Amino acid sequence: YYATGIEKFTIFLQNSLKHYPQYLGFLFQEDSEWKTAYERAVDMFGIDETFKVIQELIPTDTSLPILHRVMKYSPRCFNDFSTRYPSALYLRDENARSFIQAQL
Repeated sequence: YYATGIEKFTIFLQNSLKHYPQYLGFLFQEDSEWKTAYERAVDMFGIDETFKVIQELIPTDTSLPILHRVMKYSPRCFNDFSTRYPSALYLRDENARSFIQAQL
């Protein structure tokens, strides 16, 4: 059995979230071409399929400060995530900072 491309992305994200939830499973780590795993997935599978996987593994009612992480590691992807995780604007990060405080 060989995993398909989207299955490989799912396995990557699932395992990296398990070990590195504070970094959202390296979803925003850039490669040698300055593209993140998220951007690579969108290029390969489209935004809808990519977010189907992301939202399956990181539910929209997550307690993880996902938007804090997006702005810190990949601000160019903020619009994609803020529309899908609007309630994350009200979360606090590990330093008890609101989204606005974390940006200052």
